[in-house]
Amino acid sequence: MDASQLQQRLIETADQYHFTAEEQWEAAAGVDPVNDELAFEFRRLVRAALAFYARAALALEMIETDDEQILEEVLEIVAENEQELADVLERNDALAVLDEESTGTLSQLFSVAEAVRSLLLQRSNQLAASLGSHFTPEE
Repeated sequence: MDASQLQQRLIETADQYHFTAEEQWEAAAGVDPVNDELAFEFRRLVRAALAFYARAALALEMIETDDEQILEEVLEIVAENEQELADVLERNDALAVLDEESTGTLSQLFSVAEAVRSLLLQRSNQLAASLGSHFTPEE
């Protein structure tokens, strides 16, 4: 596989993750968590969306993930290279708030998830914008 094919594959993979994340995020926005079952579904969809946003960023960093890795694992990997995300995760105890078994409020979950989502999208945009520079021959 030459450099342009690898670059194209990375972009396609990141796009696929991003589109899946957007679908999950939109589905979460459509859930009215009026009972425990719907609250769990909302939490599940938010977690899935964030995992796919994180996978998109990691794909653009040329870091492979596997389907067995859970949200917390992929967020920690992204945070290793993104100090702002690491700070948000720590400051908001985000991994506990985003946990499937969290007893926190859904408004807290959503606000933390939105902050994490914004940072992941920002990171992906930065990486996508600079991706070509990784594949240009050095002079």
